[in-house]
Amino acid sequence: MITKTGFKRVFTCVLTVLMLMVLVAGCGNSTTPGANAPQTGTDSPADKPAAQEKPAEIVFALLADNSPRTADAPLIEDAINEITLDKINTKVSLQLYPYSSYDQQITLMQSGNEPLDLIFVTNANYSSYVSRNQLLQLDDLIDKHGAGIREALGDYLDATAIDGKLYIVPTIRDLAKFYSVNMRKDLTDKYNIDTSAIKDIYDLTPILKTVKEGEGEDFYPLVTAAAGRSILSYYVTYDPLGDGIGVLLNDGLDNTNVVLYEETEEYRELVKLVHDWYEAGYIMRDITTTQEGYSSLLKAGKGYAYLNGAKAGYAEQATRNVGAPILTIPLTPIIANTASVTQVNWGISVTSKYPDAATKYLNLMYSDKDLVTLLCWGIEGKHYKIYEDGFAYYPEGVDVDTSGWTLNMGYAMGNQFLSPLWRGEQPDLWEQMKKDNDTALRSKALGFTFNSENVKTELAAVNSVRSQYRMLIECGLADPDSGIIEEYVAKMKEAGVDKIIAEKQAQLDAWLAKK
Repeated sequence: MITKTGFKRVFTCVLTVLMLMVLVAGCGNSTTPGANAPQTGTDSPADKPAAQEKPAEIVFALLADNSPRTADAPLIEDAINEITLDKINTKVSLQLYPYSSYDQQITLMQSGNEPLDLIFVTNANYSSYVSRNQLLQLDDLIDKHGAGIREALGDYLDATAIDGKLYIVPTIRDLAKFYSVNMRKDLTDKYNIDTSAIKDIYDLTPILKTVKEGEGEDFYPLVTAAAGRSILSYYVTYDPLGDGIGVLLNDGLDNTNVVLYEETEEYRELVKLVHDWYEAGYIMRDITTTQEGYSSLLKAGKGYAYLNGAKAGYAEQATRNVGAPILTIPLTPIIANTASVTQVNWGISVTSKYPDAATKYLNLMYSDKDLVTLLCWGIEGKHYKIYEDGFAYYPEGVDVDTSGWTLNMGYAMGNQFLSPLWRGEQPDLWEQMKKDNDTALRSKALGFTFNSENVKTELAAVNSVRSQYRMLIECGLADPDSGIIEEYVAKMKEAGVDKIIAEKQAQLDAWLAKK
């Protein structure tokens, strides 16, 4: 029991503590602004290190299959976050979606308001993404957070704009390209073929003749680059203005007049050339139905050459794919047009909850060597090793089948020029590619993107016609003097091709007027 004297002592102590608490509180209020007052000084939340704030969380939707070659994706994600949490206070969720369902997956995620930020975009779906309001406008975001993007791309970035607005960031790669013939070196040497005499597609006739006669009746020198693609789809001397339905002749270097290529004399002459080749036995017989591409065909000894789009270092790439030396000979100049620039890009989902963080991450993809190398080649010591020659390659005991990160998609990882070269590439590949980008001839329509919304019905109908005729005509099976070209053109006109060309010309004229 507390005595009367003890009670007084306790009461006095309690009272003293209460008075001290009031005094401290009063002093605090006299020097600190109220909760709703504006904060100033070095302790302002805006000035505090980002690490003291809750990290933003973004989804990086990468175009890749979930397979043994991407089995270490969780490790890659962890390594990404070691970089991004430190540098931009952002946590990245790496999610892989296959090519076959990528667009569908993106649309489903957006309609379901699922977390989604970085989107892989190609020139095949770019305009439709914009017309469906799936991409965020990036101008202000890049101005705030994209200094590395601007520095890496220069004026090529502005070439992607639609109606003067930026929605995508193209990756650093072959922003300009040329078309080429690619030939087995063994047979080229065997028949003493002078590749320096090859200037355009017409110079190939005597070469194909020599190889055909030397290798025998059952050997067909020219094969397709890819299943379902015609010979002439890989010899392009025009600006396709996106879909190739209405083009600018001479790569758009000296004119802005949109024409139907299939109506031109140039097209007729090329069709006649490949028909002559087919009749002479220079082109593989089953070119319209084969499910194989150049790598498996040449690897099996079934052909000698193929046409394809190319870039600096392409011969080394083809050599790896075929497993034997391949020579790449240019058939056209190096050209930059909107299609080449926008072939591979990144955009930000219109549903992004963290657009600033997403842009900061995108900027790192164009400016941070550690992040780019990680995305391209994986974790050093586990997925790759830098050898004494300066090239990256698998560590001892690891190969393409046992490594858990072998995407081989450096072209999609922002600025691949920041990453080390893989063994087998030319030591100066990045310098060559940069030089080609800087010195390429440029179409007068570089930066123009056709919006097909007003003619989507006609476009579908014309593409249906093209699917019926292109392979037959452009692989040489059909005789151009039989009237099939006229029939082809007439069918396209019935489907509405003239309306498409008129719409494309009107949009191009309006775009040019604003330049």
